[in-house]
Amino acid sequence: MAKAVKRKVAGLEIELGAASTTIGGTTSGECNVIAANDAAVAIRSGAHNNTVSANLLGTDASGKVGLGVGVGVLISDAAHDNTIGGATVAERNVISGNDAFGIRINGSGTNGNQVSRNYVGVDITGTGALPNGTMSGIRIENSAQSNTIGPGNIIAYHNAEGIYIYGVDTDFNVITQNRIFSNTIMNIAVAADGANEGILPPTVDSVSLSPHSVSGTSCSNCTIEVFTSPGPSYPPAGRTFLGAGVADGSGNWTVMTPGLHGPYLTATATHASMGTSRFSYALFTTIQSLYLPLILRN
Repeated sequence: MAKAVKRKVAGLEIELGAASTTIGGTTSGECNVIAANDAAVAIRSGAHNNTVSANLLGTDASGKVGLGVGVGVLISDAAHDNTIGGATVAERNVISGNDAFGIRINGSGTNGNQVSRNYVGVDITGTGALPNGTMSGIRIENSAQSNTIGPGNIIAYHNAEGIYIYGVDTDFNVITQNRIFSNTIMNIAVAADGANEGILPPTVDSVSLSPHSVSGTSCSNCTIEVFTSPGPSYPPAGRTFLGAGVADGSGNWTVMTPGLHGPYLTATATHASMGTSRFSYALFTTIQSLYLPLILRN
């Protein structure tokens, strides 16, 4: 494992249109420990198609102690089509223990970046709380567009929002198939200033046990993702992703699920011409899944 970098500037900077650079990796010795910087990693000034994977950004080498000063990952100034994390769990970054944001995606032209399979606000075990300061786990703002958060991130334990999308032209940003819970203010916040084209959350109206399904209403032709949590019901959270479906032209939807793993059900709506909504209000259900063989005798 590489030596920790500790200085009050960006630990690593990719800028001036730099492309196809990889920071970290899954081979032994490729993991970087970058902490106590204004930004652990800064990608800006048109840098594109770069990858940051399998690093500890904001923690010490154990992945359990926070050393961050500023932001874990800053993507700004028209940096585009960069990847934070990757397609496999081995590529995840731990982006925790920073004093400000875990990840900040900022500015016009900062588009098409993907954040997947990272731990944001949790330690290297994926279970211990190690939040990023008093700000959002992930913040997308100031006209950044068409960025994707997911799949496979855990975003938890922040003293503000898990994800916050802010700004009238901050549109088309997608949040998909993550575990987002235990963030104090909101787990997903979409500002009422027109961020993500003002998309509204769906409603979750009913649950069926045979077969397992969840139904409700939303924007027409929106993709609906359904989640479950053990509780509490507010702020609405998505601890476990259950399944997805598409609403019809009238906005009615039904999502088939493999089971119901908690009593509180929430959902998000995503539309290609808007982006993703915050979580719906939670529906509490007393319906329980049954997994053991059931034998009936007369």
